Amino acid sequence: RRAKGRQRCSEILTECAELSLTVGDKRGAANFVVESAEFQLRAKEVYSAMKTYQKAVEILKDLGNFEKAAEILRKIGEHEEKEGDDEQAAVWFSASADLFERSKHRTSDTWKLRRKVAEIYSLEFDFPLKLKSAIEIYESLGESYLSVDLLKFQAQKFFFQAVLLFLMLDDSVGALRAIERYSEIDPIFSASKEREFMKKLIDSYEKGDKKGFGSVVVAMQNRRDLEKVTIQMLGFINRSLGRANEAGVDD
Repeated sequence: RRAKGRQRCSEILTECAELSLTVGDKRGAANFVVESAEFQLRAKEVYSAMKTYQKAVEILKDLGNFEKAAEILRKIGEHEEKEGDDEQAAVWFSASADLFERSKHRTSDTWKLRRKVAEIYSLEFDFPLKLKSAIEIYESLGESYLSVDLLKFQAQKFFFQAVLLFLMLDDSVGALRAIERYSEIDPIFSASKEREFMKKLIDSYEKGDKKGFGSVVVAMQNRRDLEKVTIQMLGFINRSLGRANEAGVDD
């Protein structure tokens, strides 16, 4: 009974939105559409709610209210993420970041969402194009952080992720070139322990030295806590080294 009541509230709010549009009140219409979507969610009509939210986004974009539209898209992405559909979540997070980027006051939100997309793509082990997209995002984030004095010391973490992605793509040459490129634009990175770790990881990778690779990872973990996505990426590279060694034995 409660679900039916919420559905009816959603229908009434949708009718109010349509009436608002007929009199040219787009702002009011957008508010009614958002409220309608909220009632649909409460009624467990998830698919309908997502479609209704998208209608609100289109109205808000037409009004030039990109921040509110971006917030709704982020909410859709968070729902998809909660449901375990990371691939679809990345689509919504990316769209949200694009809209936040149109506002000079929401740079932080843009970067956070770009990072979430990169993290999702970084775990798409079987899709090289997604891994390459993640590299581009991490490099862009690193360069963006370098442009802000308070954040420039954190840029190297994005460069580190990008180097790991090159190894995931079995491109150690690309990884080495990337390190040199990052060193040129970031003096902090150039003299960092992370750069040293990267060089050692690449050296172990090129030698097919799984034990050496593992030792470098342990040394990194002893120095600082590694993020979950980083551990997963390192695990993938380590397993690929194991498969390569097994193939060598078979040959």
